[in-house]
Amino acid sequence: MDPLKPAFKLSFSRFDSTVSEKMPKERVVPPSAKPHTTTIRNDYFLRPFTLKAVQELLGKKGTITNFWMDHIKTHRYVSYSFVEEAVETRNAVYDLQWPSNGERLLVAEFVDPQKDKT
Repeated sequence: MDPLKPAFKLSFSRFDSTVSEKMPKERVVPPSAKPHTTTIRNDYFLRPFTLKAVQELLGKKGTITNFWMDHIKTHRYVSYSFVEEAVETRNAVYDLQWPSNGERLLVAEFVDPQKDKT
């Protein structure tokens, strides 16, 4: 036995409970069943959060042209300048745990721009 080599080898796998509990789960964004539009509806926001924090989250991928949130802050409609911005935002927030201490995963789906609660 070589005294410079360890007697055992540590191996970490994704099934090691001490490692896997700290690893974030992979987000899965399914294709939308609805046609892509400039407006998305976001559901399952969990308080506490600030309106500014939500707008920053949803404004990372594009320019928000319209924003509406229900009075209990569980869902909102967000319109963007371009369809591509709405697609990128949906992909960025779908199945995202936000805020990070929340227990729910966000859902985002395209809606008819006329239903954006303007």
